[in-house]
Amino acid sequence: MAAFQEALILLLLITVLSVVARWIPWPRPITYVLGGVAFALLPDFPRLTLDPGFFFLCFLPPLLFSDGWLMPLREFAKAKRPIILLATGLVLCTTVGVGLVAHWLVPGLPLALAFALGAVVSPTDAVAVSAITEKLKVPTRLTIVLNGESLMNDATGLVAFKFALAALIAGSFSLHLAVLEFGLLAGGGLLAGLLTGWLVGRLRDLLIHLRHTDAPIPADPLRRLSGGG
Repeated sequence: MAAFQEALILLLLITVLSVVARWIPWPRPITYVLGGVAFALLPDFPRLTLDPGFFFLCFLPPLLFSDGWLMPLREFAKAKRPIILLATGLVLCTTVGVGLVAHWLVPGLPLALAFALGAVVSPTDAVAVSAITEKLKVPTRLTIVLNGESLMNDATGLVAFKFALAALIAGSFSLHLAVLEFGLLAGGGLLAGLLTGWLVGRLRDLLIHLRHTDAPIPADPLRRLSGGG
């Protein structure tokens, strides 16, 4: 019950900050950060300790599903090469770069733990990308690439984080296992997403057909969404 009450407080706070952000020219995440810091500094504001599992279950999936559902599949397919390169290469480069800098700044920090820190901060967030670019004059192709990369980089970041912790505990690292784990996460996530999207599309078409009995059910909703016939 405590986690539910804290989630309601956060929702109320976000609602208030969203109303304020409409009157401010800068991106909404900046308003959220500044507003959260301001409320946290209030003496009587409750100290919230939201469970990360509760957050990932109730907040993150709807936000990511919304961004993924609104992603134009035809433009995504055209920009697949830079999206894949950024979702893998950029995340790995950021992980290594942040890890080396953190290890250099804190000499007592183990290198594997420094790489784990880099893996945590390396994947960009899809919700933050869309929120920041919505008020900026960003080219459409660049927006597609940024949003697509932010939707696909989690597999790289999770694998890098997992194997950095494994190297810290076991003192060894296996490139073969890392590549295999990445393939399983990326491929499994892609298949699960396609299956979920197909099922949701079919369910929506079925509901529309039941509401309007004369409306035909499309043979393939994914093909329709991607611009096919």
